[in-house]
Amino acid sequence: PALPRPAPLPQPLLLAMTLRSHLLLAFFLLAIFLAATPSFAQEAGESAADGDAAGDADLDDADAEGAEEGVQDEYEELEEQFLEFRKKYKEPEHPLTDIPGEHEDVFIKTLFLGNDKVLVAGEPTTMVIGLHNVGDKFFNIDYVMGSLNSPTAFSKHEQNLTFTFVNRTLFSTNDVTLEYLITPWERLPAKDYTLAVTVFYSRHLNAMIVEGAPTIPYAATVVNHTVAVRETLEPVDNTAFYVVSSLVTAMAVALAASYGQIKAAMRRKKRAAKTAGVETGTKETVDDEWLEDHKAMLNSQKGQGEKKKKAN
Repeated sequence: PALPRPAPLPQPLLLAMTLRSHLLLAFFLLAIFLAATPSFAQEAGESAADGDAAGDADLDDADAEGAEEGVQDEYEELEEQFLEFRKKYKEPEHPLTDIPGEHEDVFIKTLFLGNDKVLVAGEPTTMVIGLHNVGDKFFNIDYVMGSLNSPTAFSKHEQNLTFTFVNRTLFSTNDVTLEYLITPWERLPAKDYTLAVTVFYSRHLNAMIVEGAPTIPYAATVVNHTVAVRETLEPVDNTAFYVVSSLVTAMAVALAASYGQIKAAMRRKKRAAKTAGVETGTKETVDDEWLEDHKAMLNSQKGQGEKKKKAN
């Protein structure tokens, strides 16, 4: 049997479909024409590039803000961890920082076994420290430490001297004697410094010494004066060396000249003595001969006179 023919489309629908097809074709042809035009294509490319760049910049800004926020959060977290670490493990301060005051019942004397004004680099100098407690409480002598500071700026430490741990008890009305070695660094520049030596001691609040019991710290700076640090081998003063050398040379030249003059004078004296001896002998010989001749002549004249007398 024959298939039934479909019903024809309504006329308005056919017109709408035809118009749509024509519009799509016209839009397609217009797009091809605009793409073929160089100026329009360049503007369209620049617009697209600007749009892409703007999009990339927005993305970069967003990424940068996110990274900065992440770094800030990480920094704050690390800072909190560091503060917690410092609270848990407190960093020890330098012993010579914030030195406490001294107690009125403790008297301290010092004595240097050597020169207390000149120190030799690399060589130790012994200092004796004597402590006397005049009170009714006991103290614990903790440690002794010194430093060599700049004479113009005391806060500038040139060298920290030996930290000597003592841990001795100073009982009431008793004495304690300590020895402290002061050794400047062997390469320390030779110049003037301010020497400071401090004794640190404390008093327990409990009647008995118990580990961990609260204490009151005290300190006394027993030495605080200017010292001169010199090298291990004392340098020779060039001026003094030249003066001494010149004096020795002048004395040697003067002695040599004096010796030559004395020797020449002795030679002249010997020659004069020899010449005088020869002349004296010749004169005596001539005088003797003249006397003998004179005597002979007198004798002959005397004999002739006697002969004449006899003849008469």
